[in-house]
Amino acid sequence: MELSSDVQRGLQAAGSGVLTEQVFEKLVRQAVIDSISPGDTSDLTSESPKALVHSSFSVPHRLGSREGVTEVDQAVLKEAHASLMTLALEAARTDSDSAIVSTALEECKFAPERIKVFTATYAENKAKIRASLGRVGSTVPHVVDVNWRLDYYIKSNHLDRVNKPVYLIELRTEQGEEQGKVQFSCTQEELQDLVSKLKDASKSLEKFSQKH
Repeated sequence: MELSSDVQRGLQAAGSGVLTEQVFEKLVRQAVIDSISPGDTSDLTSESPKALVHSSFSVPHRLGSREGVTEVDQAVLKEAHASLMTLALEAARTDSDSAIVSTALEECKFAPERIKVFTATYAENKAKIRASLGRVGSTVPHVVDVNWRLDYYIKSNHLDRVNKPVYLIELRTEQGEEQGKVQFSCTQEELQDLVSKLKDASKSLEKFSQKH
């Protein structure tokens, strides 16, 4: 999981002594809540805190006049919130576990206690964040299952006899919490061609993964 220099700077501010433990915990909870229900989701997958201003601008107001909040520079508070929110979104988008998130926070000089606070809150809400990202529409449906059936066409509307086997394929897809179906028919030759192309795509992906 890669984070931009802007996000890393904001995380360093969040992990520094500028924020008290109480303010930090409240800020983490608010960032995760905003990751689940962000309102305008057009730029949620961006790593720049500037793209998350719509959620971070009102953070001081939403945190209220609680102890320690009003003493913090408002610009620092907004930047820290945007970076924590970005981290939660990016980690959920890449399906990163708590160990990967912990490493990212360690690189930003977070104390162990604060790492524990963030990773616990993230792990508790990861599924909800991923569901929210799925509703944004920035990802395409992916195939989760395949059903097929072999039929034998004897006649058609144009010919008395066809005598040709036809495969009926049903792909079950998933996009966030939404499930769908893609159905089509093909001949044996067309199915063989499809399988061959899928194998080529799989091999290309394996080569790419090995290089990276």
